[in-house]
Amino acid sequence: ERHKEAMDQAVRLLEGQFKEVRADLMDEMNLAAEDLRFEKAAALRDRIQAIELLGQRQKVVAGSLADTDVVGYHRGTAKSCFVVLHYVGGDLTAKDMDLIETPMEGEEGEAVSSLVRYPAYVSASRKTELTVRRFELLAVDERNCILVMMTSDSKVKSQLLRMQLKVDPADLPAAANLLNSHFTNTDPGGMSRHLMSVADQVSPQLFLLLSQAVGFAADALEEAGRREIVTAGASRLLKLPEFRDADKAHELMSFLADSKEELPQPLHREMEILIGPENVKEVLRDTSVVVASYDIGDDMRGLIGVVGPTRMDYAAVAARLSGFAEGLTRLFGKQEELPPKEEPK
Repeated sequence: ERHKEAMDQAVRLLEGQFKEVRADLMDEMNLAAEDLRFEKAAALRDRIQAIELLGQRQKVVAGSLADTDVVGYHRGTAKSCFVVLHYVGGDLTAKDMDLIETPMEGEEGEAVSSLVRYPAYVSASRKTELTVRRFELLAVDERNCILVMMTSDSKVKSQLLRMQLKVDPADLPAAANLLNSHFTNTDPGGMSRHLMSVADQVSPQLFLLLSQAVGFAADALEEAGRREIVTAGASRLLKLPEFRDADKAHELMSFLADSKEELPQPLHREMEILIGPENVKEVLRDTSVVVASYDIGDDMRGLIGVVGPTRMDYAAVAARLSGFAEGLTRLFGKQEELPPKEEPK
């Protein structure tokens, strides 16, 4: 939800809807302040200040010896335009301009694919692996109890457990202690191993209860950690000479549609370029993949990737992806690094 909200706001800002986005964030900030959620209100205030800066006409000033690629994007009703300004040593040495069909609203992958003219993909996931911080078991009767667990991101989940065998409510605190001593701060695989190690230490009734609790916790962690990947522009492959062979094009397009979870996702690097055989998947051995990451905030990391021929202009593609990713990071990940707002004179 956090990623979708961030992307929706990014699209609206690219469309020039600064006032509308600012008004929505002002309402959200006021509600947070009324609910005494002052940290949330302060974060929203900083975001509003960032949007106010974006809404102003900007003058680009490059310092001496600055080597920079500046990416600009304007979204129109039927057409959109990307402009890339190339600065070397502080001087504007070249510029590229692309006029494209406006991509579907809300699909940042479509925008990236239109920018580089190759298939693109986007995803989001957590920077750190989610674990359970604490378990509690609340008695209902001998056949039912409520499992409450807090995850490492301070979110709480609960589930009614219908026990297969009767369990004395007085035994639930001991079961909760076992859960907290053996099944916290570990991944689902570790939970399964620990479950086997305590099998001979508890009664059959408690073991079945622990199995139910661990099963729910493992499923919840796996669901929360699942990465959603969206691809766009796969049909652009058909325009490339490397994929004039229908079978070859079909194989790669099917991979992008049905096996997209296997696309490279190097979340621990800002930028990665995989050329030909450096790709692990056989179907990608005749392609190159360029991936840039960006900070969404709330311990979330996003990826923007491009799949293209090995002859692609790596410098141009990397520069455009990097500019796109840096812009998203500034908007949604690192508001504290924005320059302070000047006081009126």
